[in-house]
Amino acid sequence: MFDAAVAWGVMFHLNPEDAISAIADVSRIVKRDAPFLFTSGDVDGFDGKEGKMNGVAFRYFSYSIDSYRRILADHGFTLVDVHADNGNNTYYLAKKTEPPS
Repeated sequence: MFDAAVAWGVMFHLNPEDAISAIADVSRIVKRDAPFLFTSGDVDGFDGKEGKMNGVAFRYFSYSIDSYRRILADHGFTLVDVHADNGNNTYYLAKKTEPPS
């Protein structure tokens, strides 16, 4: 079991189903009270917007803050804090509080 988990610059590249699976996987491998820090968008976006970075096309997906709060809770996490910076990046801090439901 791990003391913490970080998914920096990853979650918003996963389609909605895979993002939920990733949260479920993290829940299974972290200890109780472990923090989980990840970055993603802050609005429901399931259409796979396309962006480019260094000439490579990427798809972007997201859930809203309230949706992430619900999904995290379904997998034993409590959303502790959300922070958005000036570059439109959103940071989520969750804490493992109970076994997944």
